[in-house]
Amino acid sequence: MRRSLRSIGILIAPLVAIGAGFAAQAAPGGTLLIYDSITKPFSMEDEVEPVAILLTRFDRNLQRREAKAVQPSEIESATHIVLVGTSGFPALDSASLAALRSTKSALMAVGGAAPFAAGEIPSSRSRGEALGEGEVRYLGTRWPARVDPWFPVKVDSARILAAVVSGKREWPLCFRFGNRFGFAALPSDPPLSMVFS
Repeated sequence: MRRSLRSIGILIAPLVAIGAGFAAQAAPGGTLLIYDSITKPFSMEDEVEPVAILLTRFDRNLQRREAKAVQPSEIESATHIVLVGTSGFPALDSASLAALRSTKSALMAVGGAAPFAAGEIPSSRSRGEALGEGEVRYLGTRWPARVDPWFPVKVDSARILAAVVSGKREWPLCFRFGNRFGFAALPSDPPLSMVFS
């Protein structure tokens, strides 16, 4: 009897390991975080981790994928998608880009990916600009901030939720097009992290 139980254990153990392997893949639903690179060019600071930390406050089922490794099926099954470009638009293959364009899931495009929320496909090499000292305007309140980088995006004022103000100039920071939100900076420091949240 003891020998037969051991034999069953030897047969079942590989099946349990295979099942655990499938469970480790992206679970359907939840939030999918797609990024181009963890750091900005010529930097060692992780720009994706602050975004992930802010997101896990709202969804513990967070799956992270580098753009070159993401699968269209993961995009199709996610309930929320966050696309982060630290140095430009993430270089997705054509099938993943098509899945991203057609998704009905809530989508937030951050940093160099922000123009995607406004219907543009920016270059994977688009550069951010330093706006220098200014203020972030959100919900009628202003906070001093230095936004570097800010990624250029064209949005009409009716869609802007938060903006960066410097002198008489105003740049869109956070905006909305239906189920798509754009955030034209990297939310690593306050008050940007607060507005992102």
